[in-house]
Amino acid sequence: MVKPLKDIIDEHRELNERNKRLIKDVLKWKKTARYDDLTGLMRRGTFDTLMERLVQRSKRIGTPLSYILVDIDHFKKVNDTYGHDTGDEVLKEVSYLLNEGIRYSDIVARKFTGRIGGEEIALVLPGTDSKGASVVAERLRKSIEKHFKGKKVKITISAGVSSYTPEEGEGVSKVPLELYKTADKKLYEAKDSGRNKVVY
Repeated sequence: MVKPLKDIIDEHRELNERNKRLIKDVLKWKKTARYDDLTGLMRRGTFDTLMERLVQRSKRIGTPLSYILVDIDHFKKVNDTYGHDTGDEVLKEVSYLLNEGIRYSDIVARKFTGRIGGEEIALVLPGTDSKGASVVAERLRKSIEKHFKGKKVKITISAGVSSYTPEEGEGVSKVPLELYKTADKKLYEAKDSGRNKVVY
């Protein structure tokens, strides 16, 4: 049965209001966040706290939430070949491009890893489903590949995407870790299948 036009308009209006409130809340939270000195990205501790708030909010208002985990391909080789100063410059440029390629309501943070040469960056896209997040991730991947084309250091990224919808019924406290684990698994699928790609 097709919904009446009035109902569709009302639902659209309500969704717009939810998004406006979401953006307002995220911008408020971002003002108090702590940022990494090198990249200007949000630090992991602040990011993890904000992530919990976003999941709770997603559950409360009934909107999806997506998580993108990005890794710079062969970053250890960049450091070993060109030195850590060049590695730092690459990290700053990639961070800038990721930050510029997302909406105000999205969040990007630096996540150090215990892996040798590991340098992951996490993005959270409130109000975005898996399909939308995969489009964003692919656009970011292409942007970074294009930016470094013709430069001394050729840089690409791999990315894994995971998503949460409130209908899934997962306990809210478990969601941030599950999103990370799923995105991490997808990221390794991307790396194992040749790198410079997005898996969702």
